[in-house]
Amino acid sequence: MQRKYDTGDKHGGQNLIANVRAAGYEIGMKFGKSLLRPWLWGGLMLLSAGVCLAEEFEIIQYTPPAGWKAAERPGQAGLVLTSPDSTATQQALILVLLTPPQEGLDLTASFEAAVKGVISNGKLVESTDAVATKTRQGFDAVSRTLVIQNAGEERVFARMIAAKVENRMAGIYYLTTTQELYDLHQADMAAMLQSIRFSATGTPLAANGEIEALEAQKQDLLKKVAAIEAKQRQLGAVATAGAPAAAGAAAESPDQVLARAKAQYAKEAGTRRKPHTVLGDILMLDGKPIPNAAAYRVTVWGTTIAGEKTQYGLEVDQNGHYEQQVPDGLYKIEGKCIVTYGGVRVPVDLVWLDDKKVGVVQASDVGIVRDFRLVMNGLKPGEDPKGDNSYFGGVVDIHGPDYDLHAGNLITRYPGSKVQFTFTALGPLVDGSRLDPMTLDMDGAYASSHGTFRSIPLGAYRVSATLIDKNGGRKLLQCKPSYGNEYSDSVDILWQSFKDDPERRGNPSIYIKD
Repeated sequence: MQRKYDTGDKHGGQNLIANVRAAGYEIGMKFGKSLLRPWLWGGLMLLSAGVCLAEEFEIIQYTPPAGWKAAERPGQAGLVLTSPDSTATQQALILVLLTPPQEGLDLTASFEAAVKGVISNGKLVESTDAVATKTRQGFDAVSRTLVIQNAGEERVFARMIAAKVENRMAGIYYLTTTQELYDLHQADMAAMLQSIRFSATGTPLAANGEIEALEAQKQDLLKKVAAIEAKQRQLGAVATAGAPAAAGAAAESPDQVLARAKAQYAKEAGTRRKPHTVLGDILMLDGKPIPNAAAYRVTVWGTTIAGEKTQYGLEVDQNGHYEQQVPDGLYKIEGKCIVTYGGVRVPVDLVWLDDKKVGVVQASDVGIVRDFRLVMNGLKPGEDPKGDNSYFGGVVDIHGPDYDLHAGNLITRYPGSKVQFTFTALGPLVDGSRLDPMTLDMDGAYASSHGTFRSIPLGAYRVSATLIDKNGGRKLLQCKPSYGNEYSDSVDILWQSFKDDPERRGNPSIYIKD
């Protein structure tokens, strides 16, 4: 539901929140004590200077991110939302500001003035170029991401977006005190941006309502197409295992699709290359945007021709594309992606399409093109098949039954045995594909203590375990997901980010008992 200035309390839209005007000491004290870095006071106060009165601010409608808290300042305008996990020292916040009308407003100049206001008492250490775009309603907009640092090495990570609405500048600014918080709440910022609508009388597109309706229809059709394609992939997999595929063509394996993507990249990279620019796409194997992407991170680091070591964080748009000019030099490029799946965040695996090895630098004077594709499983390029971290996909840790002083462990009780695990997907995998139930065997010696399965396509599974003795006898084993849980006939598993390291994926565990 869209709302205006909804603070989550009984006053609803009657109370306006977050006084971010520069007219008083109180706002400086508020930010200084609880929000962001004290040295950023001046920038925040400059940002808030001259914002409109509450009644004018109703031009902006939005849906606040779930759980974010608002500071309430009745009668004054501007919006400040803080994330539910913000503390006295680590914060993430979203500011929404609206300037008074200005005849012939220059959006670019006003936006750059706002950026300088934020930098204010700090130093700009990383930044993208300002990117011009359009809002869903057709208003001119501009965006930029930056990292600001003070003399004490404290940093603020910011994403600033502004739109020109009836000769006013509407600013939506996302600021955090750490890279981890920035990545963690990018999806909240994206959701809020998607919800924002400007109730302006002079919308640049007369057919605004019709355009939004068509956009909704398009998104609905895209979802249906994705469902149909997932079903086709499923039917294609069945066909290759038995009868011929429907049109006489067998479905391609993921390896074949990846090989085709690499060939296409090699063919087109030269024509896409732009001098002094790093660019590329982070997509699915089939070249479509990654569904439910919550956060991207593209890092470019290296040495300029002047011998200066430098690093950039590049912004990735909703279609998975990134592009930025950089000083001439030698650079490495790393891409990461986190998706929202099953109500949690899951870091996914990306493979680059060029033939460059890990650690190889590229010259930016002629331009660098590096594309990434989401991969579900398989051996990483150039890795040793015996290596613990040589595979894409999920890892599952298996913990054997408790050791018995008299009967020993599982393998001594059942010599020559193995344990067969059945993985049944509980729905589409993180890439939207479907997987038939699969069985994986583990030697009893490994299952007795601590074994692992690698290269499991990321998704949600129900797993059961069966002991198979040396004579072929079968016995259902009991399972649980952690040491303190109760055992049952099966266990549900799902991968997700570590709380203290959102870009690192934790391994689910399965404890078994005979």
